[in-house]
Amino acid sequence: MICGHGGNIYELARRLKCQPFDIIDMSSNVNPSGPPPGLTEFLKENISAMIALPEADAGKAVFAFAHRYGIDPKCVLAGNGTTQFIYAIPKAIGTKNALIVAPTYSDYADACAMHDIAYTYYLTQASQNFVPDLTQIQKDMQAADTIFICNPNNPTGVLIPSDQLESLCR
Repeated sequence: MICGHGGNIYELARRLKCQPFDIIDMSSNVNPSGPPPGLTEFLKENISAMIALPEADAGKAVFAFAHRYGIDPKCVLAGNGTTQFIYAIPKAIGTKNALIVAPTYSDYADACAMHDIAYTYYLTQASQNFVPDLTQIQKDMQAADTIFICNPNNPTGVLIPSDQLESLCR
């Protein structure tokens, strides 16, 4: 993987002579409000579970997810965060030419570059509040076999409504 996303709050904190957690890094998807209520207590109560690595196949998590959403566990793929999938999927599906809706998270382009996959950008415009023109994207998609759309987008925060996104994907 190429490490090029997000701000380096540790370096910035060193230069500003403050603590890293005094900085709100808007370039990453880290919750600036901290952990949700109850998580800290849950972790304290279950600290002994951290003596071993998780299941290699994430079987319990896969089953729980499948059960929660009423789908076959064979349709669930567990991974070590989204970055693993961002880098693996283009190679796994044989992507030759990708379209990336931008500005966005840098790992989409980095994953393509890592696998020698050609890619182009569809650039959203500040004058349009970075809302993508889905009609234009549909035209641009004709030259691509894979499209990367971050939804909601990082860093713009734009959310494409699910019905519009589903229509684009058909």
